[in-house]
Amino acid sequence: MNLLHGVIIVKIVILCAMGMSSGILLKNVKKAASAEGIGLDGECYFCSNFKELDYKGVDCILMAPQVRNQVNLVKEYVKDLKTPVISIAMTDYGLMKGKPILDQILQAIRSSQDGGQA
Repeated sequence: MNLLHGVIIVKIVILCAMGMSSGILLKNVKKAASAEGIGLDGECYFCSNFKELDYKGVDCILMAPQVRNQVNLVKEYVKDLKTPVISIAMTDYGLMKGKPILDQILQAIRSSQDGGQA
């Protein structure tokens, strides 16, 4: 998390199968963040390309339910960056619930900053 003009800015990456529904979800998470005075910068990418991405500056990596079987591969790949990698709950993803996912992101970031595992 960074601070810009007094606003917390969180940068996330969502890894997914196709990027279509994840893009809608990202908009809902951004709305939830904005309602709480948090700036959220995020992008959606195909999970199959996860090794080609630059994760420097990324606060949290989210895995869509369709690709949750690859969570451990991604965690292993970014372990030196200490970036939390979390699976999005199927119900939150399916219902496009931005607020619970934002809460999950913030908790994972706090936990990683405190030295815990996300």
